[in-house]
Amino acid sequence: DRSIVALKGDTVRLVIDGHEDTKLEALGTPFPFPGETIVEVINEGGETTDLNIMTLRNHATHVLERLDLATTKTIKGKHDLSIIVFAEPVQYTAEDVLVDAGALDVLVDIRSGETVQISPDSSSIAYLIGIDFS
Repeated sequence: DRSIVALKGDTVRLVIDGHEDTKLEALGTPFPFPGETIVEVINEGGETTDLNIMTLRNHATHVLERLDLATTKTIKGKHDLSIIVFAEPVQYTAEDVLVDAGALDVLVDIRSGETVQISPDSSSIAYLIGIDFS
């Protein structure tokens, strides 16, 4: 199964099984759909960068969640594996280490129960991917 979200660039339209279904705008809401779905992407302008997560049904499941980071936020891993994709620069602390993350940097290998504290300089967006293995 799949989920997709636009991270930057121009709006794209998704045609799902021959029917126009949704528009993806930069930093918008993730769009989940079954993996066997036939999807056509129509770009309405220039370049677009997207995040696309795929998991093999009956082997793993995933969730893709938008994080609004207006203030410092603590994320606790609730899945077998959690991943954070930063759409904009932030600082985060993991295992007592402060890290400067740039736009489109990724923090992987957040295990269930581990915490990450994210401190944006200003209002920022990130995406949290949770994966659970069957």
